[in-house]
Amino acid sequence: MKKSLKIMTVLVMVLCLVLALSGCAVAADGAAANPIVTGLLEVVMDVVATAAMAAIGVLGAWLAAKFGQNKKLANIAQATSQVILAAQLTVGELQQTTVEAMKAAAPNGKLTEAQIATLKQQLLNKTAAKLSAPVVTLLEAAKTDVNALIQGAAEDMINQMHAPAEGTATV
Repeated sequence: MKKSLKIMTVLVMVLCLVLALSGCAVAADGAAANPIVTGLLEVVMDVVATAAMAAIGVLGAWLAAKFGQNKKLANIAQATSQVILAAQLTVGELQQTTVEAMKAAAPNGKLTEAQIATLKQQLLNKTAAKLSAPVVTLLEAAKTDVNALIQGAAEDMINQMHAPAEGTATV
């Protein structure tokens, strides 16, 4: 589509330029112009003008589609950011309300696999509750796995939370 549109636009522009120069040459001759050539030139100019208008319309539609696609991508990026922020907030909430209590109750101070699975489910549920329906709809329409996005953002946040603690312990 792009290549044929560019070729068509260039051809129309070249044809318009040639006809405009021909029209200038006929006008410069004044009375010496052949009435048949002048009539033919008028018809050709009408056809070229119609083709140019069509080309401008096609170009306009193509540009509108491109701008719309860029806007859609910006909306998807914004929706993704909202999901990441909601997941990070939920990780912080769970850390303060649930994880610390679970670790304190465990004899070795570590979470079991069942507790980790429960926390993951709570993370998904609480984060999904924070998201608006249009955000979820937009991401699902873009074939984005919202749950995977939530889990990835949460794992990144947890790694960031543990990184400073591990860095200071090796001093």
